[in-house]
Amino acid sequence: MVQIQKKGKISFENQELKIPYNQVGDFLLASVSEQIFLEDKLTLSELMNVLFHLKGFVKDYFLEEYDALNTLVSSGLVVEPISEIVIYKELIISSEGDLIFIPKIRTVKKDFATEGYQDVIVSISNKVLVHDEFGFTNKDKKISSPITLLDLLGAVFEDFKDYVTVSLGNH
Repeated sequence: MVQIQKKGKISFENQELKIPYNQVGDFLLASVSEQIFLEDKLTLSELMNVLFHLKGFVKDYFLEEYDALNTLVSSGLVVEPISEIVIYKELIISSEGDLIFIPKIRTVKKDFATEGYQDVIVSISNKVLVHDEFGFTNKDKKISSPITLLDLLGAVFEDFKDYVTVSLGNH
């Protein structure tokens, strides 16, 4: 179990990670399939500081530039003020019967304007949202799946990036 904490700290199995700065990326890469936890009230800026160590992986795996999203996060441009980003998984059941888990984000709107997304809180929900073509719903059922570091990266560098760029493009 990997936990990302405030001020760029990382813990593994409830022990603070004490490795040289230049080895943090290797540790995170080796932990990409591990369940991830985020400290309460962790900000998007603090998360981006830790994800900096995976900059090369993000470019190779997601074909996204870490610096591009980090610039959007800290630029001060905000179209729709949000207070929180919740990372969760969506289960899609296709008409062929395939089960597809996709990491997604849900935003919590804020009533007042802010400058930039850096102070937005990031949290994780292990509850799975189910969508299918047959009307199945998990409204009254608890279906859960842990969020891995790879899921978190997908939610941030695909879904949140799309949210920000679409929001900016619409205004």
